[in-house]
Amino acid sequence: MPSARSLALVGLLAAGCFSDSLGETSYAASSAGSTSDATTTSTSSDSAGTSSNATTSTTSTSTSTTGDSGEVTSEPTTGTATSTTTTTATDSDTSTTGDTLPPSPLVLAPDFAGCVLLSNAMAPYAGPSVCAQFAEDAGATADDAPIAVDLELGPAMSREARAFLRFAVPPELAGVTITKVTLAFTVLQSDAAAGPEGDLYSVGEFTADSLEMGPPGKLDLLEIGSVDEPVPGGVILRELPPGAVVPGQPLLLGVFATTVDSLIVHGPASGPALAPRLTIAFE
Repeated sequence: MPSARSLALVGLLAAGCFSDSLGETSYAASSAGSTSDATTTSTSSDSAGTSSNATTSTTSTSTSTTGDSGEVTSEPTTGTATSTTTTTATDSDTSTTGDTLPPSPLVLAPDFAGCVLLSNAMAPYAGPSVCAQFAEDAGATADDAPIAVDLELGPAMSREARAFLRFAVPPELAGVTITKVTLAFTVLQSDAAAGPEGDLYSVGEFTADSLEMGPPGKLDLLEIGSVDEPVPGGVILRELPPGAVVPGQPLLLGVFATTVDSLIVHGPASGPALAPRLTIAFE
């Protein structure tokens, strides 16, 4: 049998091994604990960092948005809004700088200018195409592209001749102050064409086609015509109130005869130097 001393030695060795085993186990637990702590710390740090980033990037939109998805969503939205605002401001500045505004005074040719014949007991109403032919018979030629104003135009079976004009007013004039508006006519080179001017009115809506069916009605009296007869070949100037011109809206005018003496002026086909023209001064 082993001696008591041997048994004691074996017991000591066994105790040492158990202690080492416990130590290892204890170390392993410590290592696991350290790893767990490191992992927890790292996760906490990342989470804090993420929250900080999300808070910073979403300050302009919503402080409640957190995480990567909130950051990605908020940044494009903010950038898009900024881009849209900048573009809008640029377009607005361009449209109001007046780059397309024509210089003063502005001279406009008519979209339409011609005459009509009112019906009477002897003849029916006739539009611009027929009126121009009778104006030629009264002292004009086809090259004059004439417009007649007369209470009784003799060659037209004494029907009343009225003149109508339409001008397109540019919308760019909305940003300026209109100071003077003048309508000019050039009288034919004929004594038979140099009658009184007639009264100038604003009139209702019309087109070249609608005038073939009937005339527009009078609206506002803009200027009473002079009773003095103009010089053959001379220029008649009619001054309109500035308020008669509305930017972006057509100016519709009618010249109504006051006597039986014919006034015959050049039409648009005579060219810009002789045709009716509207001059708008502004500042």
